[in-house]
Amino acid sequence: MGKVFSGGGSKPDTSAYDRQLEEQRKATEKAEAEAARLKADQDAAEERRKQGRTSLIKTSAMGDMDTTSVKRRSLLGG
Repeated sequence: MGKVFSGGGSKPDTSAYDRQLEEQRKATEKAEAEAARLKADQDAAEERRKQGRTSLIKTSAMGDMDTTSVKRRSLLGG
């Protein structure tokens, strides 16, 4: 004897579920992209801070005797 199937054999409608999964996937990708951008910004800011620490102003007991111009860095990296 063969198998007997009851019902029309149609698949259940999963379109709402599929849409929800797609929205979740897009939201996750967006959040990951934002996190990567923030991390890159933080790394760039840290690199600017490191470079700013390397320039020191030489002074003597009588004050700064160097006549060359000094490039000063702000905390904002400018």
